[in-house]
Amino acid sequence: MMKTDSRRHTTGKSGLLVTLLAMSMLACACKRTVVSVPPAASSASDKEDMISAQEIAVKQELESIEAFLRRSGRQMRRSGSGLYYDMERNDASHAPAVERGDAVKLSYTLRLLNGKEIASSANNGLKTFIVGKSETEPGLTEAVLMMRKGDCARLILPSRLGFGFSGDGENIPPMATLLYDICVEEVLIRPRQ
Repeated sequence: MMKTDSRRHTTGKSGLLVTLLAMSMLACACKRTVVSVPPAASSASDKEDMISAQEIAVKQELESIEAFLRRSGRQMRRSGSGLYYDMERNDASHAPAVERGDAVKLSYTLRLLNGKEIASSANNGLKTFIVGKSETEPGLTEAVLMMRKGDCARLILPSRLGFGFSGDGENIPPMATLLYDICVEEVLIRPRQ
């Protein structure tokens, strides 16, 4: 049985849509024919096509995550937002739970679902951010809010909880599913009111 790369498959569909659109524009330009489409019809059709494409992409991403979990034999919980997580609690720690506004320092390794390492604290130092106030992946924020100092977790962030449909423009491709291994090394608790 031949394996398919789900990223290439979804990229192929969006690439096909772009190619068809470009070919249509070229065909019209070559004939020097003006094609008039009522704005309301075009807009509604475009929105429906976009919604359909997004639904297909989300379904394919979910299937690839489930296939990854089956291959790895790993059991993970799934939150209401779609975040997959497996927490390892530090029972010796009686630290309070992380809350919005706390500054956290994480040791981490970030990979794509295919195993390619993108970044790590070993290479880049600890990841430090203010929970809920910084521009960090929504899935990472959600996970950290379930943790306390000393806790570790493995996370799978679907693209909508990571860098979305555009990626980061550098190392993370569009619609990338992210695999995080994190440990909360330090929590700087803001004064509670």
